[in-house]
Amino acid sequence: MKFLLLIASVSVVVLASSIDAYTPGQGRTYYSGEPRRAQPHPTPATYRTPPGQYSQQQPSYRSLEQTPAPASTAGDITSLLRENGLTSVLDLMAKAGLSETLAGPELTIWAPTNEAIAASDLKSIYDVNQLKNVLSYHLVSFKNDPKEISSIQYELSVPTLQGEVVRISVYRKKGVSFAVGESVTINGALVLKVVRASNGIIYIIDRVLDPKDLAFKNTQMEVLRNNKEFSIIYKMFEDLGITLISDKYRPKTFFAPTNAAFEALPAGVLDALLASQDEIGKLINTHTASGTYYSRGLVSGPIPVFSGSNLEIVVSPNGATVDNAKIIGVDLTNTEGVVHVIDAVIPNKQETLSLCTATCAINVANKFIDPVLDAFFPTSPIQLPIIVTNRMLYPTSKHLVVAISPYLHPLIPEKEYQYHPEIKGQKHFPKMKFLLVLAFTTILASTFASAPRKNPQQVNKSLEPLPKIAPPLGKIPTVLQDNGLTTLVDLVIKAGLAETLSGEGTFTVWAPTNEAFAAIDPTTLKAILNDASLLKDILTYHLVPFKISSTLIPSIHIELTLPSVQGELFRINVYRKKGTSFASEAVVTVNGGLVIKILQASNGVIYVIDRVLSPKDLKLGNTQIEILRNNGDFTILVKMFDTLGITKVSDKIFPKTLFAPTDAAFQALPAGALEALFANRAAMGKLINQHTLSGTWYSNGLVSGPLPLFSGDTVDVDVSARGIRVGNANVIGADLTETEGVVHVIDAVIQL
Repeated sequence: MKFLLLIASVSVVVLASSIDAYTPGQGRTYYSGEPRRAQPHPTPATYRTPPGQYSQQQPSYRSLEQTPAPASTAGDITSLLRENGLTSVLDLMAKAGLSETLAGPELTIWAPTNEAIAASDLKSIYDVNQLKNVLSYHLVSFKNDPKEISSIQYELSVPTLQGEVVRISVYRKKGVSFAVGESVTINGALVLKVVRASNGIIYIIDRVLDPKDLAFKNTQMEVLRNNKEFSIIYKMFEDLGITLISDKYRPKTFFAPTNAAFEALPAGVLDALLASQDEIGKLINTHTASGTYYSRGLVSGPIPVFSGSNLEIVVSPNGATVDNAKIIGVDLTNTEGVVHVIDAVIPNKQETLSLCTATCAINVANKFIDPVLDAFFPTSPIQLPIIVTNRMLYPTSKHLVVAISPYLHPLIPEKEYQYHPEIKGQKHFPKMKFLLVLAFTTILASTFASAPRKNPQQVNKSLEPLPKIAPPLGKIPTVLQDNGLTTLVDLVIKAGLAETLSGEGTFTVWAPTNEAFAAIDPTTLKAILNDASLLKDILTYHLVPFKISSTLIPSIHIELTLPSVQGELFRINVYRKKGTSFASEAVVTVNGGLVIKILQASNGVIYVIDRVLSPKDLKLGNTQIEILRNNGDFTILVKMFDTLGITKVSDKIFPKTLFAPTDAAFQALPAGALEALFANRAAMGKLINQHTLSGTWYSNGLVSGPLPLFSGDTVDVDVSARGIRVGNANVIGADLTETEGVVHVIDAVIQL
């Protein structure tokens, strides 16, 4: 019997080793399809990537400055479209009655190639209004200069003539900030070339854009709901009860397994997964990355996901894989980011054995050990308890050790390993069988879930006495009190929230320090304390109804918005050292408030911050122009926005940071300078662009060095103990949070 068991154990290890030694994505191929069509989202099978899309390991980084500066004799948009062979878009514009529009001033056109139009169904649209709707989505009523696009930190939303916005994404080489060489996409369509015209800019793109992509209701959930291939993953979202708030998590990239991918899991695994909300949550987090990664922005290498682990992306001439899954459909654009279709379920790697190892253990145990043990115990067929519990998809080494410990350490309570008759399908069997089978699985757990030990010192560590068990964590109010956050504790009690925060629910708390509360204007603080409803409103804005793990924060690409218990959103920003990607050392802010410490509680996590948050910050309607309009110090700047006629669309261009000169700053200009500005629309627009940059740059995220502006220029920022200086101006008021980004008040007009 020992001989047979030895053979079985060797077989398990060898087979599992051969499976887990496989590098995810290595040697795989995929065929992902034709360009997107301007029609309702079809099933993934219709998405085909044009041959040669992935022509090398890394995408080609194209410069937007491929064309020379326009000469005074440069032709208009219509003539240059014809000169560049873009006859199909010209013909369709004429058919839709947009030829006169193309002759207008200050225009940007996203011009699909003839091949892109041929691959779409545009030519089959006979309804002129429908055709006009699609084509006007390719037009912008102002000039998006390539220098402005090169200044985009990551992505920017811009309104079109059709009314909906387009998403401009900029992908740079790793470690390069605001480089000239870059890949730029419009809703995922690659910009192939830039042509300057006398009346605007032409961006030649490789696919037709769909105005439904970023329509208000086209959330990630709607993309999944409207495609029958995603009914299982959609049900998981529904079971978690996050369908109503999922559209507030943005921007993000979701790798969506098809129904076939779930159905290919081992027998019983899907049922067990659907029975455990905890495992569903882990699975969704493992398939979600922060930031909008269109297929053109994917490069070979690790990408962090919400679970705290990394997925391995492999991009080759044959296509792309993400860990064990092939990407079979790309670039399903939605208001929250983008969805890519994959053909396999990615197992959670943060704390588990890989799915293939777990499956291998079960299959080999059944195949080799069953016959041997059944010869001795013919009346009790062997079954692993872990494959009939909620943990059967991902049996962790921790759970295996707990299960087998009763046989090695009799002092552990029997309830840790006893038979559970309420679990359907579980059968009791003698302890010897239980021990033998779990021993085999434990071998796998220690072999494949642990990092290999490379030297004797590491081996000897396993022989050292176990460390003392840490005392149990307290509830949130207790942890707050123990860490000196007494003002918040007093207010929580006053608002009647202490019982809630002492319950079993899981929370995240943004906890202002005592000093942060003391910094509030006394009159304002008194008004808050005297209004129970207002106090509760503010405090619940500091609460999140789930745990935001500290492992999630490093996975945030640049920023992420999430909902609070109060209902309004808050904004998490991560600022890393220049040239680093997803580094653990980073400055993290919440609506600009600096995270200075992280505390763990038994029912959640506490992020200590240096300011009190306001639920009005990201409230719908609190746009940049409203911030300026509601402050009497910005009447001149507001008049400029009104004169340029961009106040109605400015809230659609985001995220951005505005350095806003006060009225006093404009009045300090030389005599006649202000009047000359208002007499020259181009100069006025240039001035605003010279005070605006892409991305949400809170004061805690600013560092000394140059920053690119929308004008294409750069401005030097100096951060010191004396304060923040931007060019020749001092920041005299920082971090006015609004829905589009942030406004900083400066005491001078920036001179470049």
